[in-house]
Amino acid sequence: MRKRWNIFSFFMLLFCLVGCKNIPGNSINLNDYDSFVHLEISTSVTSDGEIWENSLGLGSGAIIKSDLNSTLVLTAAHVCVPQSLDVNSESNVMSLITATTWHDEMFFLTIAGIDMVNDLCMLEADFTGLPYVRISRILPVPGDDVYNLAAPYGIFGNKFILSFKGTYSGKIIDDNEQVYTIPAAPGSSGSPV
Repeated sequence: MRKRWNIFSFFMLLFCLVGCKNIPGNSINLNDYDSFVHLEISTSVTSDGEIWENSLGLGSGAIIKSDLNSTLVLTAAHVCVPQSLDVNSESNVMSLITATTWHDEMFFLTIAGIDMVNDLCMLEADFTGLPYVRISRILPVPGDDVYNLAAPYGIFGNKFILSFKGTYSGKIIDDNEQVYTIPAAPGSSGSPV
């Protein structure tokens, strides 16, 4: 149970948007909505030419870089590589990753890098022209208001993203884990705080 709680609390800290500090009038702005993506990952595991297992995963993410060359999306590693898949050394894993914006624009992504220890996944797409969020360099202090955009249970649509307001509760001593009072459910993983 502790491991599950640690993973849950880590997703809530995936990253903070610039200005997360408790500033009067602070809230989620439209640029933040434009940089949010709902992710769908269709994964097939094959061996000897036969499909062993298919998996459809849902998650959330945020565009953290967008320039004339590429677009980078940050999400959770377990969104990119579901732990439930039965994979061995002879398996071939193929994933089709699609991102959808709140303007109902869709684009395909590839995995640029995975950090399983910290449960982070960087996805890359060609040029999209979409805005990005900047990762905050200011750590919150207990009691700060924080905001989250997420697609729990895949609840997401054209001009529709669930937004949550919560409180930063603090750091778990001796761990690099932060605790937030923001609800989460499957599909919220990788969402920006």
